Amino acid sequence: MKSFISPIQAGKAGLTPGILNSIKLALKNRKIVKVRTLQSSLYHNKEGIKQLAEEIKKSIPEIKKTIVIGFTITLKKGHSLFKNKK
Repeated sequence: MKSFISPIQAGKAGLTPGILNSIKLALKNRKIVKVRTLQSSLYHNKEGIKQLAEEIKKSIPEIKKTIVIGFTITLKKGHSLFKNKK
């Protein structure tokens, strides 16, 4: 059985194309993806983690909700069934 949550770690290099590709791939198969920052990460502070969450959300349009708790970002994929509903 597949897990609903897929963990991804962001390190010293910050937000790289590889991390974005990993998030996109995880969102194809899962509803929730968690991104954790390592202590060596550029984003390992309160302002940095919020900035990282915004950058990820801007880069990947499938993400409808971001939640920041501590140094973990939870990304939730939106439902495509209701996009065109008026």
